[in-house]
Amino acid sequence: MASAGEKHFDYVIIGAGSAGCVLASRLTERSANNVLLLEAGKDYTPGTEPPEIHNVFVTSSKGHAKLIWPGLSATFLPRPGNAPDGRPRRRYNQGRLMGGSSSVNGMCSNRGLPSDFADWEERGATGWGWDDVLPFYRKLESDSDFDGPLHGKDGPIILKRHFQDRWPGFTRAALDAAEAEGYPDLRDQNAFFTDGYFPIAMANRNGKRVSAAIGYLTNEVRARPNLTIMGEAQVERLLFDGTRV
Repeated sequence: MASAGEKHFDYVIIGAGSAGCVLASRLTERSANNVLLLEAGKDYTPGTEPPEIHNVFVTSSKGHAKLIWPGLSATFLPRPGNAPDGRPRRRYNQGRLMGGSSSVNGMCSNRGLPSDFADWEERGATGWGWDDVLPFYRKLESDSDFDGPLHGKDGPIILKRHFQDRWPGFTRAALDAAEAEGYPDLRDQNAFFTDGYFPIAMANRNGKRVSAAIGYLTNEVRARPNLTIMGEAQVERLLFDGTRV
């Protein structure tokens, strides 16, 4: 149990990214859990998010200095075998605000392949098979376009696609060429796991982003007396006394 001032907490969550927001929301569903959620970036409460977050042109969010960690870089291409590693390092845009990178990314909501989860399970990740994770995919989403056993309708993350009637000319031409090469129109990439083309499922509602913060830290969740949220609170280190932080 940790404390902040005179308050004591059963759980301290460091980082309010995609995982942190979900953890804070789920843990505080049980009133006996007292939870502190810390985020190094700014906390934008529902309805106060800057326009860059909601802009569907994602470069406006991930390129905004106030929304990302400064000075991060990464290499994006495979390492060239045994040759000297001359890959260029490029800026890596990791979200530094409530919702983490779910507040600045491209909003694409692609599931892993069932074969990926099967491989994890075969390598010892018990409980991570496709049949184990599918209920949680269903639980997190409200799919606006498809239903059935592979899709959820009651989750906090709204999924929406732009179908062919909204594609610009270049996109239509490119996918006509793909179809001429034998690639089928899958329509729903979260249900058909084979080669083909499809409109991408986006975490988007009425043309606005649905980040982990927007989906899981609603006004109702924030009003829970057992949840404390601290924005602009960067953790530098943890001090332990046995198992106590």
